Amino acid sequence: MLRKRQENIFPHKRRQVHAIIHYRGGVISFCYKDIHPHDLSQVLDQRGVCVRASHHCAKPLMRRLGVAATARASVYVYNDEADVDVLADALVEADSLLG
Repeated sequence: MLRKRQENIFPHKRRQVHAIIHYRGGVISFCYKDIHPHDLSQVLDQRGVCVRASHHCAKPLMRRLGVAATARASVYVYNDEADVDVLADALVEADSLLG
């Protein structure tokens, strides 16, 4: 589901996707280059989208990626494409607010 919607979710050049969606399940980690993931997650939360913002118990990986943290979105069997569309729309709103 995330793979199918990747272009809608992450079309903006300021977003860094830290996952290869073709080989992942329903989890994707991402960040804006100069906006802290905690700020991003707060804006998304105000739009009804829940993401995790953290180093996700992977500090060595975060150092390798050159980021302090990432935002992580996940989907499962109880989500549908409409939920992913809401995430994409909320990211567009966050981009206009924080970018």
